[in-house]
Amino acid sequence: MFFLMRLEKYLELAPEFFGPHLRKMLEKKLRDEVTSKCQRCGYVVAVHEIEEIGEGRIRPGKPTVSFRIKYTAIVMRPFKGEVLDTVVSNITKFGVMCEAGPLVIHVSSKHLPPEYDFDNQSNPPCYVNRDDGTRIQRDQHARIRVLGLLMDPNDIRCVGTMKEDYLGLVTNGVFAYHGGSFQRDMSVFNSSGGNQVDILQKYPEHTSRGLREQGEKTLMR
Repeated sequence: MFFLMRLEKYLELAPEFFGPHLRKMLEKKLRDEVTSKCQRCGYVVAVHEIEEIGEGRIRPGKPTVSFRIKYTAIVMRPFKGEVLDTVVSNITKFGVMCEAGPLVIHVSSKHLPPEYDFDNQSNPPCYVNRDDGTRIQRDQHARIRVLGLLMDPNDIRCVGTMKEDYLGLVTNGVFAYHGGSFQRDMSVFNSSGGNQVDILQKYPEHTSRGLREQGEKTLMR
């Protein structure tokens, strides 16, 4: 997801900015032009360090000087099959739009759990679980898996799914995924005002820590 990468960029600077603060001007211009922008390598989250500023070169026919900048940056780049924690940003009858930082992932209605139905009478619209009334709506946290992506020079387009175990809505570290006795016990807990600690002790594998421990055990095998 996040990488520290060595990149380079040519910057054009007008002579009016030359002087004792030339380096600061180049550093500011670099950060303004690349931070939160998409490149072929992914989204540049932040410039980490400027390693080298080359000598300025006059370009024929232009009233500016070109500088070659080598720098390292923190880059966000998703991969097919990766699991992401996101925030729901928009909902339509065609599916759900989720955001992970600058990345937008579309989850179509066919990749939502089958027990969720679109409710266009709700304001704003949402998807409602016909079994326990759980809602997928804006500003909720959701865990999704990337099914595919297309990387353009100026954008990354992703599609994802919530239609798997351990994916879906995340509430206080608990995964409200579809199916299983865990969901039924959570329904009882929600309706009766029970102790959430009891539920988590009974199903520790459904907490954020439990999933992380399962991943570590898998890597150690």
